[in-house]
Amino acid sequence: MLLYIFCGKHTDEKTIAQLEEESGPEVFVTKLRRFIEMSATRIFQGRNGPQDPKGLVFRYLTDEIKTVANTPTGTFRFRDALSVDQPAVFKNFDFELFCDQMGLDGLEKSILALSLLDSSKSDLQQKGSLHPHLFSCGLS
Repeated sequence: MLLYIFCGKHTDEKTIAQLEEESGPEVFVTKLRRFIEMSATRIFQGRNGPQDPKGLVFRYLTDEIKTVANTPTGTFRFRDALSVDQPAVFKNFDFELFCDQMGLDGLEKSILALSLLDSSKSDLQQKGSLHPHLFSCGLS
């Protein structure tokens, strides 16, 4: 059975899904933040880090981000996951590099960029508005 690493504990996939269903989007946002934090070395430095030596969390993160990017009504969860300053990975978040590492296409990047326009953080709003695919897809 697949294991998710969530809040420092190993939990099976069914338990996580049940917890998300019972608790709402806050649990998903927390999971997404944790996955991004644990995969930061892989995303931003190109190598597996100490928290994810085999890249398993990175693969789960990639799957979750692709799911969110293909569910426009759920992109607020991505925006909310990034709308924090701590840990340091969320300060000056490199949206373009993140999307490239997740293997997102232009439309998926644009959908996530649009979600950033509604962020409470001005730097995320700016990254959303400057995203080049918004203009090439005719979404601006």
